[in-house]
Amino acid sequence: IRAAEVTDAHINEYWKEIEAERKAPRVHQEGLSVHEKVLRCFDVSSQYGPCIGIDRTKRWQRAERLGLNPPIEVLAVLMKEHKKSSDEVETAQMDSILSSIAVGS
Repeated sequence: IRAAEVTDAHINEYWKEIEAERKAPRVHQEGLSVHEKVLRCFDVSSQYGPCIGIDRTKRWQRAERLGLNPPIEVLAVLMKEHKKSSDEVETAQMDSILSSIAVGS
C-alpha cells in the first residue's frame, strides 16, 4: 500500500503546499496537529463527496473508487492515527459538531 510509505516529513510538506495556496492564514487552528489539519481540510473538500455520516477512511476509499483522486496523504494520516488507537480519527469534525447539537433544543 502506498500510504504506508508516506512519511511525516512528506505529510508536513503536503500541508505547507496547501497553506501556500491560501490568501490568508487559517484561524483557530493554532493548537491542532498537522495530522488534524490535513483531516479537517479533507472534511471540507466537497469534491470528494459529503463527509457527514461516513467514516473518513470509507469516504477516501469511495472517492478513490470513483476516480476522484483523493490525496494519499489523507489515507496515510488515517493509517498513522489508527496505529495510535485513535477511534475519533474516523469522524469528520463537522459530523461531530452536528451530532452534538440536540434536536429540538
